[in-house]
Amino acid sequence: MRVNVLVAYRLSINAGIGLNLDAHIGAGYYLIKSQNSGHRMYLGAEFVTIQMFQLSGDMSGVRQLGIYFPIGYELITKKGFTLQFDIGPNVVKENWGQINTLPLTGSIKLGLTPKKRG
Repeated sequence: MRVNVLVAYRLSINAGIGLNLDAHIGAGYYLIKSQNSGHRMYLGAEFVTIQMFQLSGDMSGVRQLGIYFPIGYELITKKGFTLQFDIGPNVVKENWGQINTLPLTGSIKLGLTPKKRG
């Protein structure tokens, strides 16, 4: 789940929690921002915390921090529901062989973009 808040004409801040209790907080810059369209391209930078995922054995709570630099495509409905697809370099200390620790990774994000009032 992701929350995305537009703070300026082309700048947004975002935070979210993903599968395996991964979490991120970051900012995005819209390359193309249309007032009438819910389709947008963006660049971002996100600080992430990643949980070690094991199908068997001890889930010992091993975590690491990283920085993800996505380029993506966003769809926003009139009610503020958001779907994002992105890909980019992922800077982490150790590659655990999981998708979220690969040097180049991607994501699909579902969330909300609150409408600006006023």
